[in-house]
Amino acid sequence: MRLTMIAAGTRMPAWVEQGYQDYARRLGGDCRLELVEIPLGLRTRRSSGDRAKMEEGERMLRQVAAGDRVIALEVTGKSLDTEGLARCLEDWR
Repeated sequence: MRLTMIAAGTRMPAWVEQGYQDYARRLGGDCRLELVEIPLGLRTRRSSGDRAKMEEGERMLRQVAAGDRVIALEVTGKSLDTEGLARCLEDWR
């Protein structure tokens, strides 16, 4: 199974890289985790940032192929612990 983590930004902080490396190691044998960094949308003093977020979202969606399953991490989204994620991954195999 191939898993792709798509992140907005091209210079991830050390904690993101550490988390990515940790999960890649923990997933083990038949799961391959790939980190794809997309450029941030252009933000200016005159823009509200909404346009930049839309551009980032469009770039992220271009990385998703037909038939791919998508898990979006969002502040107000459903909370899922590691065991819950493991159950989802097992169901999708």
